[in-house]
Amino acid sequence: MNYPVHLKRENVLDILFGVLDSIDSAIVTIDSSHKVIFFNQSAERIFGYRKEEVVGNDLSIIMSHNCARDHRAAVKRYLDTGIPKLIGLHSELVAIRRGNIPFPASITFYVSKLDGETYFTAIIKDLTETKDMEERLTVCENLAGLGRMVAEVTHEIKNPLMIIGGFARQLKKYIKDESGEKKLEIILKEIERLEVLIRDLKEYHMVKIRSKSQVDINPLLREVTELFSQTARELNITLRLDLSEGALRISGNRERLKQVFINLIQNAIDAVNEGGIVQISSRKEDHKALVEIEDNGCGMTEDEMARIFEPFYTTKPKGTGLGLCVTRKIIEEHEGSDISVESEKGKGTRFRISFPLLDETLWPQHEH
Repeated sequence: MNYPVHLKRENVLDILFGVLDSIDSAIVTIDSSHKVIFFNQSAERIFGYRKEEVVGNDLSIIMSHNCARDHRAAVKRYLDTGIPKLIGLHSELVAIRRGNIPFPASITFYVSKLDGETYFTAIIKDLTETKDMEERLTVCENLAGLGRMVAEVTHEIKNPLMIIGGFARQLKKYIKDESGEKKLEIILKEIERLEVLIRDLKEYHMVKIRSKSQVDINPLLREVTELFSQTARELNITLRLDLSEGALRISGNRERLKQVFINLIQNAIDAVNEGGIVQISSRKEDHKALVEIEDNGCGMTEDEMARIFEPFYTTKPKGTGLGLCVTRKIIEEHEGSDISVESEKGKGTRFRISFPLLDETLWPQHEH
């Protein structure tokens, strides 16, 4: 091979190795004895092994036992027959990174010969992010279809439900025997439960927020807390409000954020017994507005915490399992915002929400 006069062979090799190291895909080359002779930087990143741990060792160091056995057999078959089976072809498989952690990968095999020796090279791409994106797109498509169906079904159910509820309330005025009253009471409670379910379904599949404005978190928290004040007094539950001094202004949809705080405070009240405490607090921290809603109620196990944002999962006897799904969905629609939960069984639960604060220089002067 001829090289430009100002470059020596070793210079060209250095350039080529530099290029191979900068490629985003893992490049792994072995000789005919299954020994690794090249392992680029992306291979280190993808498989979790340092080059020094792999080069000079059998390829099985970065493969599962079954995969290593099959790969060795394929190499032997090619050396014996010269007939390629996967050489030059693109395929997908489940690879194993350090710690025996599986991940989806695409792989293409190549073969080369030099000085009578045969070498096999695999170019491997980690498909974890790609597969995650495909799954998210599928979920979005399914949710869009489900949303249309929910809109149609809730519309068809809502009107007859209202009629049934109206007649049941009228009948309650005329039926005086205890048995009949109990049955009507059950009917009315079930109607209310279905109405809540329909409302939550509509909230869950509501179109993504488009209208946002400047919202001060503190007055909104005061307003929502006041909505629960009468209920809390009747249940002998203490509502504590500890808000930051000054405004906490964010960009958001006020009505949707109000729904978030209603859901979380209602959950906290449901979780505590008589004499319990629910604390609603806000503060500024690292250019974020932080809101915490904490209770000293029943708390949750780790398994329960892991599932609370799943649709239709609930720990309440009469819950729909959609309130926290709706809550997280609304938070996610406010870019840069986040919601997290801490809980211990028998000791209580704390929900924490963070919002990016608006630049104070953009606030109206008369509000400073």
